[in-house]
Amino acid sequence: MPWMQAAATEAQIFESACHEGNYGLTGILSGARAMERDGVAGSK
Repeated sequence: MPWMQAAATEAQIFESACHEGNYGLTGILSGARAMERDGVAGSK
């Protein structure tokens, strides 16, 4: 399914695959948002 970009932004889009046992995604994304907020560069 194609993802449509709603607004002009440089932000990354993260896919959230829906399956059992995918409990870590919330923590991964909240950690990434905290790094962005604190101005810490993450690895790409």
